[in-house]
Amino acid sequence: MKRIPKLLIIMPLLLSACAAPTVNMSLVKTEVLTQPEERIAPAKAYLHFSQAQLMIQDGNIDGAIDEYKKAFIYDPKSSFLHSALATLYARKGAIEDAIKEAEVAVSLDTNSLNARMLLGGLYSVTKNSVKAVEEYKTAISIDPEKPDAYFYMGTIYADIGEFDKALEIMKKLLKIDPESLLGNYYIGRVYANKKLFSEAEVYFKKALEIKPHFDSAILDLALVYEMEGKIDKAIDLYKEMLASQGHNLKLRSKLGELYIRQQKLGEALGEYKEIERFEAGNIDARLKIGLIYLEQDKHDEAIAEFQLILAANPELHRIRYYLAMAYGEKENMEKAIEELKKIPEGADVYADSMMYLASSLARKKKFDEAIGYVKEALRIEPELVTAWSMLGTLYQEKKDYKNSVDAFRETVRLEPQNAGNYFSLGAAYDKLERFDDMVSAMKKAIELDPKHVGALNYLGYSYADRGIELDEAEGLIRKALELKPGDGYITDSLSWVLYKKGNLKEALDVIKEAVRIVPDDAVIIEHAGDLYSAMNEKATALEFYQKAIDLDPNNVKLMEKVEKLIKEMGK
Repeated sequence: MKRIPKLLIIMPLLLSACAAPTVNMSLVKTEVLTQPEERIAPAKAYLHFSQAQLMIQDGNIDGAIDEYKKAFIYDPKSSFLHSALATLYARKGAIEDAIKEAEVAVSLDTNSLNARMLLGGLYSVTKNSVKAVEEYKTAISIDPEKPDAYFYMGTIYADIGEFDKALEIMKKLLKIDPESLLGNYYIGRVYANKKLFSEAEVYFKKALEIKPHFDSAILDLALVYEMEGKIDKAIDLYKEMLASQGHNLKLRSKLGELYIRQQKLGEALGEYKEIERFEAGNIDARLKIGLIYLEQDKHDEAIAEFQLILAANPELHRIRYYLAMAYGEKENMEKAIEELKKIPEGADVYADSMMYLASSLARKKKFDEAIGYVKEALRIEPELVTAWSMLGTLYQEKKDYKNSVDAFRETVRLEPQNAGNYFSLGAAYDKLERFDDMVSAMKKAIELDPKHVGALNYLGYSYADRGIELDEAEGLIRKALELKPGDGYITDSLSWVLYKKGNLKEALDVIKEAVRIVPDDAVIIEHAGDLYSAMNEKATALEFYQKAIDLDPNNVKLMEKVEKLIKEMGK
């Protein structure tokens, strides 16, 4: 049974920070309007307006709203007052009331730039993109040099995924104001959304020229560097930010993730330890520390970290699963099994824990118990392909080839496009001596993956061993060796097919190379003996057979071959 490899969880780094900008209340101008328009308002209306301003300064928004309503009694057609009231409603979160007042303001003064911008922002908040865009277009027609209108309209287009329109509008903004911080920044975000990372890089850098410590641009530029594979540059940016924001734990976590991607586990460990120093109860940091220790084969340290987490959070079953893995890597299978058995059925790692239990027991040659735990995993997740594959392998270890075939058939049913599943099924058929089924499975594996080295070699060797389709067999094996040069087992296969074709001299040269590469494989050593025997070098053949028997003392057929050769040499 092969051991399950160590697991180091490396969280996928998504370009989440470069998602399309979402519309929020920042699009609504909610600052208080303190000056009435140029037209002269009635004195009593102005008095109530002034009272409202004082209440706003005191934080009494409801009182200010009442004063605005009183002002309407004396000045009912004031677009300005309706805009001011809409702004207060927006500040309260009463967006529908705000929209009604802003619509009235626009109807009273169709050329009011402030009212149009306010109404556009309110429509944006309610995701009414069509109406919002129309208001911003009208605002631009009123004042073509109004940068805010271009900016907000561009963010709406970006929000609904119309990136080309967003770029067109934002670039018009830059013609008006080339030094617009947000204009350059959002163009960079839109290009990032379009996966045009080199263009995004240009605009993020321009934003940083305008404002060198603009954190949002630094973070997005770092993400762009990640997507471009420029990990070192991304790391430099995060380190630059950390120089002034040493307590920013999110930045340190991000930096740790990048170090993990680069396999710089020591540096990653340092970042997570810093997080732990600032925030002792940070479970994620302690988990990453434990996993890094596990990857570094520092099993005791990993165990200590996982135990500390579980001491305070015994319900974190995934941590217990990792603790069991650490014990397993330490070859303390009893403790590994003990911890795995503590994981309850409802846990999200229950099926995984059953699989690891099975693997642990298989390493102790307890195949029946291992099979039981794999079946338990399948009870919970009946379509878990890895479980069916492990079940097939366990049955092979027990020499129960029929059940092995049935298990591998399930992997093929669940993942019919996976070449590896057909390869495993083919090998299981071979154990049952179902040659035609084996050939069909191996050919399907090669059809799905023409570079599947295992299937190429297996099918080629199987043909050669039976002395059939020898030209095809040689072609398959040579292709496998081309894909995996220097492989001793494939080299042995090539020697065997040449032997079967009668090319003994070439076959001998090839088998010598196979023996050099893999000097302790009984089958390869035996093949060398067969070749020397065929070339009538019986003494040398006997030497190789004796070596093969030393490596495989229970090989009855080989012993019979040796006895026969000794008799021939004694004649």
